[in-house]
Amino acid sequence: MDKQFKLYDYLESPSTNIDTINARLDLVELFVNNPDVLADVRNALKKGADIERCLQRLSLNRGGPRDLRAIAQSLQLAAAFDTTIFRTI
Repeated sequence: MDKQFKLYDYLESPSTNIDTINARLDLVELFVNNPDVLADVRNALKKGADIERCLQRLSLNRGGPRDLRAIAQSLQLAAAFDTTIFRTI
């Protein structure tokens, strides 16, 4: 699923679970208070591939080494900005 569509889904169908709401609010607060972390995460997301699309191609036997490499690189980027966020907390 495209990143834009996932955001659209979140906005179209907001959670009613208080724990989920609070976790999202905590992330918003983190990004508002730490614009450098927000910039790092944005840059990482721009570099990342659409993992769901890559996995779909692979599951339909239409993918190849490029999809595997894109998934691996995206997971490395995710780990990097995960570390960035936890370093800030």
